[in-house]
Amino acid sequence: MDDKLQRMFHPVQANGRTAVSSYTEIAPSEALRPYVSCYWYSEPEGDNDNSRLQIASEATVDRVIPDGCCDILFEHHIADNAYYVKYCGLMERPFVISYNMDNRVRRFGIRFFPGGAYGVIQTPLSCLKNQLCELDALLPRSDSTVAEQLFAEESLVGKVRFAEAFLLSLLSWERMRTDNTMKSVLHHIFRSRGSAQIQSIAKKEVISTRQLNRKFQNWIGVTPKRFSEIVRFQAMVHYMQTSPSIDWSALALVYGFFDQPHMIRDFKRYYGVSPVEAVKECQLVHRNVRFLQYEYFRED
Repeated sequence: MDDKLQRMFHPVQANGRTAVSSYTEIAPSEALRPYVSCYWYSEPEGDNDNSRLQIASEATVDRVIPDGCCDILFEHHIADNAYYVKYCGLMERPFVISYNMDNRVRRFGIRFFPGGAYGVIQTPLSCLKNQLCELDALLPRSDSTVAEQLFAEESLVGKVRFAEAFLLSLLSWERMRTDNTMKSVLHHIFRSRGSAQIQSIAKKEVISTRQLNRKFQNWIGVTPKRFSEIVRFQAMVHYMQTSPSIDWSALALVYGFFDQPHMIRDFKRYYGVSPVEAVKECQLVHRNVRFLQYEYFRED
């Protein structure tokens, strides 16, 4: 893809609300910016009676929402000192994250920008949507030892640099060539915040909707219509995280919904709760998530 698209679409998540687990996102280096949206890291915060009491008493949950992306996950299960490397395909539905002090897990993720995983996985991404699988089932030499090496890096700086080197070793340079049609179609979708008509986009790009659907199934994992719905949903979540007050009727019109009930139904399908409930969660996420630029890690 094109790193200019990164400035048009920044996927956001709904986890990072609870104080018992930290959550940090790190922007990729310039070389990998066309393919990676961000790296992310989460780990348990403390192991004491206060942490256990907070987990037991929390009325809220962390959740993961559809963002149009695929991830490679490195996990370290602390209790049994086990390591895993997994691939998470594009998810079309939200799911909740529970925290268990008896099964504490450190996680490091590579979140691919839409279309960025295709050069790594080298298989149509539609075959892997809504799935979580071991990465070495898809790519040889990507077993648990890789996760063990990543977590052996004591600093977040070291983990990020290890992940970048690992990713560069996986990328198929032949398939990293830019698909100009995909690039242009994504530009239309991002610019319209997911509200553009797919048939109109296909006509502008002189491609049939069937051909465009096939391209999206390969590069993204879902049809352009479904992807546009996720982009529109993401735009709404970003707005909720950054706006002090919301006019729901106006919001429905801005994002191209027929009416407010239609907006609520679509939003709840992708978030899991109503927009009103989501606003309360979004405000907590915005306060508790750390964002770091890759330049933060450069040597002095």
